[in-house]
Amino acid sequence: MFKKNISKEYILSLALFITSVNFIIWFFKKFIFGDRNPFWDLPPVYCAGKLFSENLNPYGFFPNNPLTSCVESISDLNQGFVYVYSIPFLKFLNLFSEINFFILKNIWLFLIFFIIFFFIFVTKEIFFKEKKFLFYISIIFILLFSFGGNISNALITGNVSIISYFFISVGLLFLHKNKTNIFYLFIIIASLIKPHYFIYLSIPIFTEGFK
Repeated sequence: MFKKNISKEYILSLALFITSVNFIIWFFKKFIFGDRNPFWDLPPVYCAGKLFSENLNPYGFFPNNPLTSCVESISDLNQGFVYVYSIPFLKFLNLFSEINFFILKNIWLFLIFFIIFFFIFVTKEIFFKEKKFLFYISIIFILLFSFGGNISNALITGNVSIISYFFISVGLLFLHKNKTNIFYLFIIIASLIKPHYFIYLSIPIFTEGFK
């Protein structure tokens, strides 16, 4: 009788809840009671665009990479950071090279709040459109803190992958509305930041078949 009452959905929900609590404990340990600062991924990205605007190559390993001195000048980070994103995205970063880094962090803060609400909207539209309001509180909790806290970690660290996640979610919303060509467009845009996101182009094959 006890085994019959334990469904796969219950086990999955319990696992997601446990991973969420684990991530929240880690967050308090590192950020609230520890000395870790948010947005530590932003300085290398910002400096890469700045170096590119000066015709310098931001790729390569420390200490020979000129990224070192730039990162140290705008933050208290060590030399363990490198620029790993694509060249098209590097050219896009060039547009922000003249903006003060402090202003850029404030722009980023506004951006991630917008992205969070958009993620919630897309999740609601695709999966849980008919559910009640209280249900979305648990969905927000799982979305932000489960699966190893991938989304929250990207938001906290200032990881620009969150921009790719945004474009992918826009694409999924259009795919849900059967606008496959627009879906492909947004996946390609996301892949210009990190090329391995091209794998998402295969989603329509699994949802609709090879037609």
